[in-house]
Amino acid sequence: MNTDPLTISQDAPIEMLSKVFAEHHRVNPIPVIDDAKHLVGIVSRFDLVRFFADETTGKIVEVDHDQISDQKVENFVNNFEKRFVLVSKTRTRFWLLISLSFALVGFIVAFAIILRIATK
Repeated sequence: MNTDPLTISQDAPIEMLSKVFAEHHRVNPIPVIDDAKHLVGIVSRFDLVRFFADETTGKIVEVDHDQISDQKVENFVNNFEKRFVLVSKTRTRFWLLISLSFALVGFIVAFAIILRIATK
């Protein structure tokens, strides 16, 4: 195990990340660290390619380095969150309805058992 692995700062620009991947072909993924050298994330080549890809066509788009904006990063993060949300709002409502119905059925069955025992 490498005692001094290749890492990148969380404040490093995206151009620096692409340069690191270009210079170190065998390194994938790269740990992202903060100023205290604590791990805050991991970024892979695929993440970088997906960042620069057009989401509708899947083709790599030409990017003006001065034009990489907070809006592009925000769109990427929002789309990432939409893809990997484990429980959507619809599923939440569905499971809430099922849970409440099971609870109601359980109370009815328990009440019927109590009445049955009391009448004996």
